Amino acid sequence: MSDEINNGDPLNEESGWAAPEGESTPATQPPASTSDAPQEFLPAEASATQVPTPPLGTPNEQPKKKSKLWLWITLSIVVPLFLCGLGIGGCTLWVVSETKPAVDATNKFYHAAQDGKDLDSLTCKRFLKQDGSFNFVFQSKEETKRGIVSFDFKDVTTTNGEAEVTGTVKRENGTTYKTIVNLDKENGKFKVCTIRES
Repeated sequence: MSDEINNGDPLNEESGWAAPEGESTPATQPPASTSDAPQEFLPAEASATQVPTPPLGTPNEQPKKKSKLWLWITLSIVVPLFLCGLGIGGCTLWVVSETKPAVDATNKFYHAAQDGKDLDSLTCKRFLKQDGSFNFVFQSKEETKRGIVSFDFKDVTTTNGEAEVTGTVKRENGTTYKTIVNLDKENGKFKVCTIRES
């Protein structure tokens, strides 16, 4: 009955139990239960092997990795297209830089001839050293009767500082001639050396 009064703790000072003077109080252990209250027991195998699983959303749970396959597919398409574009653009720029100056020099020459201007500054040294001058050819009576109405030069082939420009020249007599103009590159500029009309 004394256990019921002090709630099963025989050495509880509040219940009036105390150790005799001069003796230390021994460590208390819970008394064996004599009451009929149900107690919880885990099966031996469950308590030794089961680890409680953390609930969802805890730091132990790793988030799913997002697939980057779309990135690699996009890059494998875009990068080669970009590099091809650079290659094509570079080749186009090179071709234009090599051919456009020859066509421009030919057009400038024919504009000057059409206007009756001096052509020696637009003529290559090789032709001038042979005592030739396009001034004499384009300003002769015969040539002035066949005056230049229009011209169109487009096709160019260049090799080692020389160019051949092909096009058409329409004369006042109504005839259109296929014209081939050969040019030399002197000091970075193309100059006319020979002209053949047929």
